[in-house]
Amino acid sequence: HNMIHTLNGIQKLTTLGILRLSDNKLEASPTSKSSNIGKYFDSLVNLEVLMLDGNHISSIPALQLFKLKNLKALSLRNNE
Repeated sequence: HNMIHTLNGIQKLTTLGILRLSDNKLEASPTSKSSNIGKYFDSLVNLEVLMLDGNHISSIPALQLFKLKNLKALSLRNNE
């Protein structure tokens, strides 16, 4: 419950394996271009676990997870 709404700077964490961002104010939707968090995941190539429960995510394609080849677990419970 940190009220995080942007992921600026996270792109530098290229060795990150687990990312827990549950219960924040993150958005991912086809209509939300300015605050869409999907653009921040491109460089997290070592990410294996991504937890985004309890945010404002209404579109999985908007997350742009196709570059996360090592992703093994994705949690999106309680989103829009």
